[in-house]
Amino acid sequence: MAATASVDTHLQHRCIPPCPLRRPGLKVHVYRNLTKGVWSVRKSGRVIAHRPLIVLRDCKIRVSESGRQRAIREGQRNVHTWIEGRYCAEAIAGELTPIGYNPFHAPTFTRRPGFIPVFEALAVVFAEDGSIRRP
Repeated sequence: MAATASVDTHLQHRCIPPCPLRRPGLKVHVYRNLTKGVWSVRKSGRVIAHRPLIVLRDCKIRVSESGRQRAIREGQRNVHTWIEGRYCAEAIAGELTPIGYNPFHAPTFTRRPGFIPVFEALAVVFAEDGSIRRP
């Protein structure tokens, strides 16, 4: 229980009360905000929070192909991919495998190493260093 309280306290950073993320199980979309260097949390198309660290369960990985093509055409990254899942206030135990996305190399997120396509995950940890990992 102590680990849960510690992660939940950390996740309340920069959230204006009442915080929608105080409800575990809330379905949200998360993507990396390259400008702010944090994870943006979106609900119903609206950013509701920014977090240095967040954990989701029951995740589906989404990539907009038209957005990917625009990023390739313009040679510049844009928000066209996200991971949707249910907010989790608990830490994930066990070994975590890195996953990543590069619009110039693959049309999907891939497991590293090996670059095996990934479309869903039981859980995803969005770390402070910008990495994404799954069990």
